[in-house]
Amino acid sequence: MISLDLAKKLKEAGMKWEEPKEGDWFTFRVWNPCVVHLDWMPFGLDDEVVTTFPSVVRQHCDECIWLPRLDQLLADIELEGRGYRMEHLPAGRFYKCIIVRGGDELDFKRKSFRARTPEDAAGQALLWILQQKGDRK
Repeated sequence: MISLDLAKKLKEAGMKWEEPKEGDWFTFRVWNPCVVHLDWMPFGLDDEVVTTFPSVVRQHCDECIWLPRLDQLLADIELEGRGYRMEHLPAGRFYKCIIVRGGDELDFKRKSFRARTPEDAAGQALLWILQQKGDRK
């Protein structure tokens, strides 16, 4: 699971939770909850509540923050027209996500992101892509 801080940055950069699906993870503030029906007990994370989406009905949940899985992050990178390669760096216990324009790994504009989890490496890559896109507007 990506870090809550990275999930917030991705949302601020424009990542959308288009269609909540079973198994999705999201969070909302305890003192200002969104309208959510849960059929099982969520668990706490600091002042947030984190839960999955087994039978959750989401209505007007603008305050929710989606914590996408690795497969969802990589799919969003592809939707943005980028290719990627994930690497595990066992010596440092890091993961690296290398992104390239248009899937061409020989592209001189490729960029890499390192993190302790593959989700955070891919999340950092997607954040960079979304920020670059936002800077061009």
